[in-house]
Amino acid sequence: MNTSVQPAEQTPSDQSMDDAAWAIQVENSIRKWLPAHALALPGVCRAIAVVGDAKKKDFRVVATWPQGFAGSDDMLEMAPVGFEGRSEARRLRSETGRKLDRIAMPIFHKEQFLGVLVVEADGLKSQQRKDLYAIINGKPPQRTSEAEATANRLAIVLDVLATCLHAEPANIALHAMVGELASRTGCDRVSLGRLTRGRMSVIAISANDKLEETEEYVDALAAAMLAATRRRQNITYPCRSNSIAQDRPHAQLSQQLGDANVMTVPLVLHGECYGALTLERHGNTSFGPGIGELCEALAPLAGPVIDLKLRKEQQPIGRRLLTRLVAKKQDPAG
Repeated sequence: MNTSVQPAEQTPSDQSMDDAAWAIQVENSIRKWLPAHALALPGVCRAIAVVGDAKKKDFRVVATWPQGFAGSDDMLEMAPVGFEGRSEARRLRSETGRKLDRIAMPIFHKEQFLGVLVVEADGLKSQQRKDLYAIINGKPPQRTSEAEATANRLAIVLDVLATCLHAEPANIALHAMVGELASRTGCDRVSLGRLTRGRMSVIAISANDKLEETEEYVDALAAAMLAATRRRQNITYPCRSNSIAQDRPHAQLSQQLGDANVMTVPLVLHGECYGALTLERHGNTSFGPGIGELCEALAPLAGPVIDLKLRKEQQPIGRRLLTRLVAKKQDPAG
């Protein structure tokens, strides 16, 4: 792929300036440019910007996205491709088996090479990958029709539910479900709450080694979930349409997380709220309407699956062992 990426106009163009001053100005410009540019690339969830000397093979990460992401050696290893003045895309698998799209591309400003951008996207579908490559090549993606958008949401919903159904026991299955949802929506963390007799219990939180799960956090999370189920509507914070007074539990949760973007979607089945999903994004990545629509599409299908997993766990151990034995005998692979 031949691609050229232009950062903000603050990039210096006077080549007569001192080399050290030039390098510092380039790095500052790239740091300002990276967040907005990464957000404009559909499906990208991680990005690094690299400068250096290709002859000496001396490469250095000068900016990362999203906030809090420190970069990775695997992404840095792909940077030399960009220093050769070309772009390259690779389809890989993570340690957990998830598909990864990693792309390296040169950063230019007014035809002058500045550095290299390396981006990663998790589990993109075919059309999403085409759209991303098209934008990198300077071609805007085709508008997705409502039917295609619905089909994409349904595909993600089925993948999330399949992840839950295939895992045992219930605790592992529910954590796998929210982990899959976090990955597919580009969230730092997704949590599931269960509403029972007016009380909200947090029953699953997706894994994130960089984020703590303190008692205060879980309490704030449950309060935010309960607020959304009582209002029976999605709550996003920060949001201009809701004041802090209206959204106090979400404001408190966001502030506890360092002013993160937070969205809670009530889970409704047959007109009754049975729980809630809370999604977190740290840094400047806000939630679009599509995330709420995805969770709303998931809600009526997830309810029976969650109930099934929890009921199975409450069965006497003898019955659970018998059920697993029968299932194993019926499975041709077993």
